[in-house]
Amino acid sequence: MAIKLVLVFVLLTITSGLMVLVFQQLPLDQESSVLAIDWRGLHYGLRDGGLDYGEGSALKNPPWSLWPVRPLGFLSFRVSWAILTLATLAVLIATVPRLEHKPLYLTSLLLLITAFPSVRNIVDGNFEGLMIAGILILLHGYATQTPWLLAIGALLSTAKPQESWLLLIVIAWYLLKTWPRDKLLWAGGFIILGIIPTIPWLTDWWFTMVGIEERNSIMDMSLQATMSRFDAPNSLIIFCCLLIIGLTCHLILHKTTYQLSREQATLLITASLLTAPYAAGNNLTVVLAIGVVPLFQSNPLVGGIVFLLVNLFYIIPPNWRFYIEASYWMLYLLLVWIIFGWSIIQQKRANYRFDQTPSVS
Repeated sequence: MAIKLVLVFVLLTITSGLMVLVFQQLPLDQESSVLAIDWRGLHYGLRDGGLDYGEGSALKNPPWSLWPVRPLGFLSFRVSWAILTLATLAVLIATVPRLEHKPLYLTSLLLLITAFPSVRNIVDGNFEGLMIAGILILLHGYATQTPWLLAIGALLSTAKPQESWLLLIVIAWYLLKTWPRDKLLWAGGFIILGIIPTIPWLTDWWFTMVGIEERNSIMDMSLQATMSRFDAPNSLIIFCCLLIIGLTCHLILHKTTYQLSREQATLLITASLLTAPYAAGNNLTVVLAIGVVPLFQSNPLVGGIVFLLVNLFYIIPPNWRFYIEASYWMLYLLLVWIIFGWSIIQQKRANYRFDQTPSVS
């Protein structure tokens, strides 16, 4: 075991060194460079290990969710981006479920890493890896009833509340129904312990979130923003959002066993993004990593089509993409929501038929 740990450490050191060397050669000094366009503002907000939500900063994440990335603020722009990229790739790789069928495993791994939102997240330099890790830790902590793991997952998975707000509400309800009081208290204590040191930045973060400039812009893929671009009445927008939330909660909570699979989590994440005040294309990386990869492994045809649809923007001209991207991503999210919702319906029907089957003594 010790030899394996030493080998992993050596390989990580070599890989990190190579990544830094490569990133040192990239043309990041040019004002017109599209590389690390998000990381410029994020790194500025994390400089010297602090948190700055003011002018020049791109930070919009809750301060308690940023503990793992704050040390990057002590590093140079290029080195920190290289390490962030390596960490994101590591999370994406770790997300893919292991299979005995190696070709299928390697194909699913390749599809996730090369998917358009994944590549865009890496090129832009964003925190989707933080979200993916947080959600998986949250699910594992809940399944194993491990308070400190659940607390870490809860803190990290709020890095982008638009992706996880409905998931967190459902898990909170499940916790109240299934966990013993002592474990609930421990989990709550760990969460409070992670939040308290960040209290000085809470006001700055809150006003930054409320005043997010990109909301309702051409970049906003939420259902509300997309329908508004087509002049839909507010009453219809509200009805559609409530319908999605209601159907999602019904599918998850009706006759529940209080278990939460990645498939159910994906349904909640897509519903969260559709009904959030703001969502952007980078957020789709979480949907792919948490749900679409397992879907591809269990149903390569349907999963392959879902991956194909997400990669169409590799061939769509940039001038077209600017105008249609957010609306297309909303439709894509809606499709994924329907696919996972239908799958959960089929599972519930199968379980119902099994429960109704008379036992043979």
